[in-house]
Amino acid sequence: METKELTLFEGNFGEAPVTMSSREIASLTGKQHKHVLEDCDELNESYRKMELAEISADYYKDTKNREQRALFLKG
Repeated sequence: METKELTLFEGNFGEAPVTMSSREIASLTGKQHKHVLEDCDELNESYRKMELAEISADYYKDTKNREQRALFLKG
């Protein structure tokens, strides 16, 4: 299995929020996207119970032009 390097950035990003999609996380970790979505859904369930903001969802078109769900984590 190929190892991917995660680069951490330090500094001021100004007003732009730092985000990472569930698809990027899947790629970095070598997990299937559907498993990352399941993990995020579990996190969202916990966040709801604690009355915290949830991980936001959006949709994208895959290579077969099907609408697929992705989640976006904001830092």
